[in-house]
Amino acid sequence: MRDYLADLRGIRVSGGATGERSGYGPLANLLNEIGGRLKPKVFCVGDLAD
Repeated sequence: MRDYLADLRGIRVSGGATGERSGYGPLANLLNEIGGRLKPKVFCVGDLAD
């Protein structure tokens, strides 16, 4: 959780944030970290086509 918040802060402070989608990468990383601890393991798919 700390890494997630630090990543979000880093994006915001950099001035490179582009709205909602800027947080998708850190959120996917957080969900993958949690999913890696589950049995069976699960992973986040951020953008699905159609």
